[in-house]
Amino acid sequence: MNNKSSKEIFIFGVGVTPQIVTEGIYSLSKKDPPVFYDEIFIITTKVGKNILTEKLIKNNIFREMCMDIGGRSTAFLLDEKCIIVPKYDNGEELADITTTADNQIMANFITSFIKGKTVNSASRLHTFLSGGRKTMSFYMGLAMELYARSWDKTYHILISPEFESNSDFYYKPCKSKKIKSKDKILDTENCEINLIELPMFKLRNRIKMDFSDFESAVQYGQREIDTAIAHPNIMINLYDRTIRINLPESSDNISNSLWGMSINIKLSPMQLMIYATYLKIKLYNCKYSDRKYCIDCTECFPSLLDLSTKPALEEMAKIYKIISPSRVDILLYNYKGGLSMDMLRQSMSKIKKVIYDSLNDETLSSFCTISASNKNYGDTRHGIRIEKSKITIKPII
Repeated sequence: MNNKSSKEIFIFGVGVTPQIVTEGIYSLSKKDPPVFYDEIFIITTKVGKNILTEKLIKNNIFREMCMDIGGRSTAFLLDEKCIIVPKYDNGEELADITTTADNQIMANFITSFIKGKTVNSASRLHTFLSGGRKTMSFYMGLAMELYARSWDKTYHILISPEFESNSDFYYKPCKSKKIKSKDKILDTENCEINLIELPMFKLRNRIKMDFSDFESAVQYGQREIDTAIAHPNIMINLYDRTIRINLPESSDNISNSLWGMSINIKLSPMQLMIYATYLKIKLYNCKYSDRKYCIDCTECFPSLLDLSTKPALEEMAKIYKIISPSRVDILLYNYKGGLSMDMLRQSMSKIKKVIYDSLNDETLSSFCTISASNKNYGDTRHGIRIEKSKITIKPII
């Protein structure tokens, strides 16, 4: 992104300490090169809004600061449109963050707001984690980890302790001032304001985030991370009879020599047909299509009886026709009534051995092999435990 032509957006989370806003703007104005905002948004509560309006706007402190730091900031204004308060379902503004419901409203609002502000690629976000309830800073930081682009920034402001809790101090003016602090007088010249840019995990381009509510975004992100770390990717190309298992970049479950590697698996046409059938079932026979993850669900696992019928073989033959088109008629002729359960068991055992020998890792292999479900059915059911999002079959069947 070209920062010179970007729109600079400042976003604050504020409670009852409006100084966070002025200290943040002041600090960025002193960077080299200085950064001034094109848009400013202050997320707060109803109580915080009243304090911000009284202290920064009506008392002209914000205007005085802009004139003092000079530069492009002299054109800046702050009005109540910049101060945003989440609302309850009945339309009333959030008074404070004291209950679980209050926290959920604020979390969802911050998450949705940050996500919305990252849509414009010609903008750059500057968010501040120093103000408001501690949970507000947490929500702001996590929302940035989920949605921020590589060029967006997150800061924390550190200020000299004797000035930090002083209600008369808002920024360090060019001309020093004397302010009262309990039983002594402080000189603003002696104040140090440090703007700390915080390093963060930025997951936006690593996982797909379609959620604007906080809890769903966190759950989805965590599951994506978990499956990315633990689960390999299985890619089958039926045209050239290849199975490629792409191992995770790093995991405690596998030896260093296998990290990030692609392992090719060779199966016989019959074994490949059976293995591809189980993967196809995993992809297309899900009974809970609204679920994003399989986790421990085995509801799609078929029984051996299900796959030992003539209709089941005819369905599998569609796969075999791609693998070995000249021999599909022989397959159907030799097994007129379908594959026997003994043949299915033998094939699954051979497939398991090939995969275990190739990966040489029990945990990884357990995701990729055909295994029995843990449920106590009248007849044993088998399937592949890998997440369906990790499966690719070409051509689509």
